[in-house]
Amino acid sequence: MIFKIITRVLIAALLGLCGFLFFYKFIHPQFIREVVRLNENKELVRYFSGKERLRWSKEKGKKNLSAKYDRISIPESDDTLAIFFQNGLRGFISLRSGKVVIAAKFTHAYHFSENLAVVSNLENKLGVIDRKGEIKVPFKYSFIQHFTDYGDDPLYSFSNGLCIITDNDNFGLIDSSGIEKLAPVYEKIKIETTGYYTTLLDNKWGLFDNSFSSILGNEYQSISVLESGIIVSKDGLDYLLSFDGKQKKGNSICSNAFPLQYVSSESEDYTSSEDSYSDAKSCPGWTVIKKENGVGLMRNSDRKLIINCQYSAIKALSDNLFRCKLDDESYVIYDQNGNIVHF
Repeated sequence: MIFKIITRVLIAALLGLCGFLFFYKFIHPQFIREVVRLNENKELVRYFSGKERLRWSKEKGKKNLSAKYDRISIPESDDTLAIFFQNGLRGFISLRSGKVVIAAKFTHAYHFSENLAVVSNLENKLGVIDRKGEIKVPFKYSFIQHFTDYGDDPLYSFSNGLCIITDNDNFGLIDSSGIEKLAPVYEKIKIETTGYYTTLLDNKWGLFDNSFSSILGNEYQSISVLESGIIVSKDGLDYLLSFDGKQKKGNSICSNAFPLQYVSSESEDYTSSEDSYSDAKSCPGWTVIKKENGVGLMRNSDRKLIINCQYSAIKALSDNLFRCKLDDESYVIYDQNGNIVHF
C-alpha cells in the first residue's frame, strides 16, 4: 500500500515537472515581457523569449503585427527605418508597414543619417548604402567595434555630408560619394563645431579647415578652436593663434583660455580653471586668458587684452560689465573698454 502511494506521488511529481518544463520552454516565452510605446499607435513588443516585434493600431481596434526578430533597434530621429537583428545579421524594417525593406545580410548596421547608412558585409568591411539598399560606397574599410572618444551615439553616421570612417584601427573622413576628405591614417579625428577638424597622429594634434586644407601640422600636445582664435599647446606653453594658424596675436603665450561666463548662483564658488566655468551661461565675444599671474580678459573682435592677467577669476555681470575677483576676495568692476568703474 505504501509502495503504491509513493509510486503515485513520484508519478505526479514527474508529470508536474514535465508540465512545468513544457510551459517554461514552449509557452512562457510567448508571453509578453514588456511593451514600449513608440508613438500614438505604434508599440515595440518584447517577449520572454528575447524576441521583439512591432505592433500598431488598425481600424476597428485591430492590431497589426510584424514578424518576430531577435531584436529591433529604433532610431532616435524621426527616420522611418529601424534596424532588425536576425540570426546574427542585420537589416532594415519599415516602422510604417512593419515590412522588411532591406534584407538582413549585414554583420553590422547603423541608423540612416542624411538618407545613408554605414553597414558591414560578411568580411567585416564597411560600406555605405542608400534607403533602397543600393551600395553607394564600396565595402573597403575595416570595421572597429567601439568609438570610446565619440560618445555612445551616433556611430558611423553622416553629418553635413561627412562621415568618420575607420581602416586598420585608424580614422578618416569621407563624403556621401565615398571621396576621402581625410585619409584613414589618424589615431583620432574630432569634428569641431567651428568647422575645423583636429587630427591625432603619432600622439600629436594637427588641424584642418572646412576645405580640408592643413592649417597646423601634427606637432601639438593639444589644439582648441575658440571664438577668439586657435589655442595650441607645445613644449609646455599655450599660444593663441589667428584662424589661419600662422599669425600669433599679441600677448599670445598663456597657460589656458576659455569662454567668459556670466555670474550665476550656481557658479559663485569658482576658481580660475576651465572646469569651474562649465555650469554657467557663456557671454559671447569675450575669452578669459590665464597666465601664471592670474586671469585676464580678451575681446574677441580685435583680440585685444583689455584686462591684464592679474585676477583670480573673471565673470560677466552684463555684456559690457565684468567682475574681477582679487586674491583677498574683493572685486573690481571693469567696462568693455578696460576702464575700472567700481573698486
